[in-house]
Amino acid sequence: MSKKRSKQHVSIASTDVIEISSSDDDCPPTSTSRLDSARKRLSESEKDACHIQAQLRAELCQHTQELKEARMFISTIKDHLLCTICMTEMWSPYVLICGHTFCQECLEKWFDGTFVQHLETHNNYIPNDPVLANYQAALENPHMPDEMRRQLHAEAMAIIGQQPQPQYTCPSCRVLVKNKPIKVFSLKSLVRTVAGQLRESSPARGVRGGVTGRVGDGPWDGFFPFGWI
Repeated sequence: MSKKRSKQHVSIASTDVIEISSSDDDCPPTSTSRLDSARKRLSESEKDACHIQAQLRAELCQHTQELKEARMFISTIKDHLLCTICMTEMWSPYVLICGHTFCQECLEKWFDGTFVQHLETHNNYIPNDPVLANYQAALENPHMPDEMRRQLHAEAMAIIGQQPQPQYTCPSCRVLVKNKPIKVFSLKSLVRTVAGQLRESSPARGVRGGVTGRVGDGPWDGFFPFGWI
C-alpha cells in the first residue's frame, strides 16, 4: 500500500492592526485645552479691539482739530461782520455812500441825534414840507417834459436853499450823507449763515424812539424825505 503524503495546510488567523496616534485631535479635548484655546482667542480679540480703539482715537483727534480750526475761521469771519458802533452782528446791515457799513439801529440812532440837533438850532425848520412834497410828486411824473422838469427842480432847490436841511454824516469818516443808506442783502445772509453755524439767533430788535416831526414809511424816509434832491 503506497503511502500518500498528505499536505498539511496551516491557516494563519488574521489579526487586527491597531494604530496609535499621538495627535491631540484624535484625543478628546480636556477642560484645560479648551480653556487655553479660549484664552488665546480672547487675547487676539483684545489686540484687535486695542488696534481699533487706537484708530478711533486718532480719527477723533483729527476731527477735533479740524473742528477747532473751522470754529477759529468762523470766528475770524464773524469779526468782520460786527457793527463798529455797537460791536454786535449786523443783522440788518446798511452801507453809506462812503462804503462804511453799519447796522440799521445804530444808523437810526446816529441820524436821530443829528435830526434833534438840527431842530434845536433851526426853529423854523419844517420836516416833510408839504410844498416840497408837492414838487416831489410832480417831479415823479414820468411824462413831464424835460424843460418843465428842470424848471420845477430849480424852484424846489430854491425853497430848500432857504431852509437848511440836516447835515447827516457817516459815523466813521464824517463824510456828508445826502442819500438813503442801501441795505446789503449779501452781508445780511452771511451774518445769518455764520450765526447758524455758531447756533446763535437774531436778537429781538429794540423799539426805536421816534423823533417828533420825522415821519415816513421806510426807516430812512424821515431823514431823507426828498429822494430827488
